[in-house]
Amino acid sequence: MKVVILVVTTILCVIGVCHADEGAKKSADFPANPLNKEGWTLVVKDEFDGPELNEKLWIPEYCPGRFKTARKAFYYFKDGAIHLHVNDKTAEDFVGYQAVSSLQTFNCHKLVWKDYESKPEDTPQTNKFTQLYGWYEIRAKHVGPMHHIAFWTLEAKVCGSEIDVTEDPAWPGPNWHKWLSPTPFPTKRKSVSSYDKITSKEQRAAGFHIYALEVFPGGTRIYHDNILIEEADVDWKKRGETPLMFFLGIYGSKNKQDFNQQQEYVIDYFRAYKKQRETVPQPDAGDGK
Repeated sequence: MKVVILVVTTILCVIGVCHADEGAKKSADFPANPLNKEGWTLVVKDEFDGPELNEKLWIPEYCPGRFKTARKAFYYFKDGAIHLHVNDKTAEDFVGYQAVSSLQTFNCHKLVWKDYESKPEDTPQTNKFTQLYGWYEIRAKHVGPMHHIAFWTLEAKVCGSEIDVTEDPAWPGPNWHKWLSPTPFPTKRKSVSSYDKITSKEQRAAGFHIYALEVFPGGTRIYHDNILIEEADVDWKKRGETPLMFFLGIYGSKNKQDFNQQQEYVIDYFRAYKKQRETVPQPDAGDGK
């Protein structure tokens, strides 16, 4: 009997260790990628080391001009990352609307929404960084009972079309790659990988992960922790090849009691690359003889 009990106990311990190991793997931080990316040239980067925000790259306000009262970003720097957060102050500013704290690289009147409270002349175009074809990557995590976090990009023009790399409470769940637009993209979307997606809030909040978007002449690709998740066909030339702007933000919980808790979007870095041109070997001209 003792032998049987010992065997059963051992098996249960092994199973428990295996499950613990699996949980640890899912909750652990995914390591940062090297800065140098083979086949790509770095165009813009922000490692968010602080102590000041790089306002040559970022507009620290949510869609300037959309509201009469400016929705400034709330953030601080810690451990080599920027912590975008919402709090009681953001909630007060967003009476009748969801609290948001965000950064973006471009702005113009009616950037994507039609409900702007400002006039066109009151919202001058501001372009810190835009680019169409390339590789765009962040390493980030979220903390607390927020509504959702967002890493999205859209065509830098009035009512441009939007690509959501991450914008969903259950990211990177079924809506991992969404297209929202007054003029929808003519795309064919297809799942590429059966990668085990993170689903629980506890696991998502436990560690950093990498989220990336690749834009090429024929479409887009989405990556999670360097694994290709999904791709879509887009005829960019037909769309006019408008460059893209970039947005990082946290949308606070709509429950007032949640503002007593920490709600943060912690971003380690943002990096933008462009594809290196392939050089074609030239034939040896010899000595001319």
